Amino acid sequence: MEHLWIKDLLVILLAGFAAGAICKRLGVSLLVGYLVVGALIGPGALGWVHDDSNQIESFATVGVLLLLFSVGLEFTLEDFGKILRPLLVGGSVFTVGCAIPAYATLRWLGLPSSAALLLAVAFSFSSTVLVYKALAEWGQVATPHGTRAMGIVVFQDIAMVPFLLFIPLLAGAGDAPAAMALLKLLVTSAVLVLSVFGLRWTVGRWLVGMLVDFKSPELVVLFTLVVIAGTAFVSHLLGLPPPLGAFLAGMVLSGNRLTSQIDALALPFRESFSAVFFISLGLLLDPGIYIREWRGLLPLLIATLALKTLVGAASMRVTGVSWKAGLGMGLGISQLGEFSFVLALEGVRSGILSADAYGWFLAVAIGSLVVTPQLLKVGLGWTALSKEKDREGHVPVRTLPPDIHDAVVIGVGPIGRKVFSKLEVDGFDMALIDMSPVNLHPFAQQGFRTIAGDARNEEILRRAEVNECELIVVCVPDDPIAIQVIKAVRLLNPKAPILARCRYMGNANLLRAAGATEVVVDERETTTAMIRALSRVEEPD
Repeated sequence: MEHLWIKDLLVILLAGFAAGAICKRLGVSLLVGYLVVGALIGPGALGWVHDDSNQIESFATVGVLLLLFSVGLEFTLEDFGKILRPLLVGGSVFTVGCAIPAYATLRWLGLPSSAALLLAVAFSFSSTVLVYKALAEWGQVATPHGTRAMGIVVFQDIAMVPFLLFIPLLAGAGDAPAAMALLKLLVTSAVLVLSVFGLRWTVGRWLVGMLVDFKSPELVVLFTLVVIAGTAFVSHLLGLPPPLGAFLAGMVLSGNRLTSQIDALALPFRESFSAVFFISLGLLLDPGIYIREWRGLLPLLIATLALKTLVGAASMRVTGVSWKAGLGMGLGISQLGEFSFVLALEGVRSGILSADAYGWFLAVAIGSLVVTPQLLKVGLGWTALSKEKDREGHVPVRTLPPDIHDAVVIGVGPIGRKVFSKLEVDGFDMALIDMSPVNLHPFAQQGFRTIAGDARNEEILRRAEVNECELIVVCVPDDPIAIQVIKAVRLLNPKAPILARCRYMGNANLLRAAGATEVVVDERETTTAMIRALSRVEEPD
């Protein structure tokens, strides 16, 4: 039965689709659905998926690579320079500040020193993918607390590399790594990171233009996959984690005119394989442990979230963020991350962790991921209220004169982009809302606040601070949807003027009745332009 993995993959995809549909209907995060359904179909519950051939684990690994590639794709080298200080200072404070109390607690609970040390480091890691996706959805990637949070989680991803060298020592299977081995690791890591500069220049100087000339999405996809697989493989050959290579591959392909197209073409692969990844995490869990051991698991989960929240706030504070914003972002990074599972699994394979300890770790880790979406919502809601400058004097997102007004543009199609350009020239501080992350990507790279989502949703509008802005421009090309958007905006902001686009003259009064201040009708403007053009054509030479 060598092809049973195909059946397992089919079950996972069907379960993921069903969980996703239910979560969308209930307004719950897809992550929660994937983890829960993974636990239900796994060996610990229904037993529909066993993955005896480890093929599903391979698909899940691809999911991690694509997720971290997407994170890297959003970062230019200039962005990486901006997070260097929080990466080193905030990352060190957060990792050490979480690991030391966790180690002391685990030793008090009776774990051997080697197992306690490994799990303490694993507990200190947070999810790069979840933190970045949440910051992007709330339009807070470029804010002071956003850049510092990304610096912390990227530091953790890099910090896992040297720790992997010490696992044989913890297992009693070898001596401590020699100074020469550590120096070699440092040199190879530096070479890999520095090679990003050369590769990025080569791609931008020669390969991008060639791919543009080919006008072939298929070649762009193949080229992207080759870069991801190549950097991941080189990382493996150098003794570094392949996901680090995938992250660097994203940085190689960032900041050029194909970046948006690459992001759009990679989207279906990323979402599909990431669903497999999160469901496969659920497969590892025995749901019964929450019933059998809830008296011990619940305090441990609460203690983990509380510790990481407080240490996260302190880490933010030492890098120049206020306590209020730091506490909110601390909540956002209080979960356990992707590399936490990698470390724990290495601990099991090397004999450091027992099956029971691994089971408890999985229960706490997955429990933290399940509550993460709600914690992120609360935490980023707090940080959204913070508009102060950081210690270096940087204003969140963009530096603008104090008399600049706020505007929100809803719908970033061809018309929305023209409106955006005019408002930017006029000096407005803007937020942009669109259903498509691809449309928003160029503006996010420039540092503007971008929120991907449905503008009929009150939460999306609040993220864009519609309730406080002084002008709203609705450029949605669908009149019924535009009417619903205008009504939703009016509920939050009864006074600000709303300029709305309308496709058909028959709907103009409906948009005004919904609350639009000014309505520009496509039919009317087109008719006027056609008549003017006709008069020019009819004029004799």
